[in-house]
Amino acid sequence: MFKRLKKQILIFLFIFFSTISYSQARQRIVIIRDTEIEDFLHEISRPIFLTASLNPDEIKFYIIQDSSINAFVSGGQNIFVNTGTLTHFNEPDALLGIIAHETGHIAGGHLARIGEEMRTQQGVAVGAVLIGMIAALAGSAEAMQVSLLGGIHIGQQNILQYTRTQEKSADQLAINYLLKNNLSPESLLKSMEEFKREQMSIDDNMEYYITHPLSKNRVEHIKANLKDGISSEWFNEKYDRRYNLIKAKITGYTEPQNIVLRKYPKSDKTDYGLYARSVSYSLNGQKRGINTMNFLIKREENPYFLETRASVMFNFGKIDKAIEDYQKANLLLPNKPLIQVALSLVIIKSGKADLYDEAILNLEKTLEVERDNLQAWKLLAEVYYKVEQKDLSHLSLAEYYSRVGDKEKTLNNLKLAKDNTKDIGVLLRIEDVRQSSR
Repeated sequence: MFKRLKKQILIFLFIFFSTISYSQARQRIVIIRDTEIEDFLHEISRPIFLTASLNPDEIKFYIIQDSSINAFVSGGQNIFVNTGTLTHFNEPDALLGIIAHETGHIAGGHLARIGEEMRTQQGVAVGAVLIGMIAALAGSAEAMQVSLLGGIHIGQQNILQYTRTQEKSADQLAINYLLKNNLSPESLLKSMEEFKREQMSIDDNMEYYITHPLSKNRVEHIKANLKDGISSEWFNEKYDRRYNLIKAKITGYTEPQNIVLRKYPKSDKTDYGLYARSVSYSLNGQKRGINTMNFLIKREENPYFLETRASVMFNFGKIDKAIEDYQKANLLLPNKPLIQVALSLVIIKSGKADLYDEAILNLEKTLEVERDNLQAWKLLAEVYYKVEQKDLSHLSLAEYYSRVGDKEKTLNNLKLAKDNTKDIGVLLRIEDVRQSSR
């Protein structure tokens, strides 16, 4: 009997903890890194972050290749934004409204607090299990089941209520941030109207079974906070062109060519049309992508255009042209890790030994700001090996393997680095990596 009872308890616990964990079926998530998009997101968000008393340099954006409209905060100060969110809206203030909401979650410490609440509700479930055990030992299996299910239901409802409260709080914080920056909460309203359409079929009573308040209620709350004389038009005028260029670029990279050409037909001679088509052509191995990009750059030697053309040139095997474009972009936009790493990669692949020092310098600059950039560590190891600095090559590999969690390869490369050096600075770094990998 006890074994059967124990099995039932474990099943109920598994159901409960699986239900409140918010974990979804594991899917393949594709993260996109792009200098132009990341720069844009950081620039428009910086005033919001400062208003929220957050350090803008400590907040990172991650772009997920997903056509749905979604954004969320995870792992502290990391904001994840779907490509569908970036491309869906007509004006950039709608995107900023979403970012302001996610900033509210960060500033409100909601991630840490939801962890505390979940631990509390786990206590509710454990209490229900203990009551159920007593009932079962007294001979009432039915009472045990009712007790367990009751505890699970209470825990679920408490968690859902808690997340709805956090969402309301993040909405209000977003409204405050926007108003303090002379921006209308209508920016947030634009995204809420979209979610409201998606929830048209949800009954009012269903609010108790979802993590967010009903969108129609959120819309009413935002409308009540609109202020006369405060508009986001100035913001849209300032960022309209850059926002539309980003939308065109993402479309070119993520959509099938027939859809790209439907959205940006050949008759579209705007910068947006040229940008989207040049990316799509190049991605599909069509050399007309280079010609279209050349035409666009003749209009404006935009560093982001140069970076994009450099990538195109590299993919078509035009190494010298790729190096030239990356170097120009690096001068116009100094200290951009993605450009520095891409330039270093192309230099290493070119075999141009006279440019290896340039590659090393750029990779070291990258690692000053992105210590966990795995590609930079591997490329640095490769280029150091080419210039016969084996100690630094193995040390760079050790740094790489320590970050991917391969302790054996980390220690092997640390030993090889130590065997090939007498430099005190290198020896100290070897010991630092050894200590951190324990």
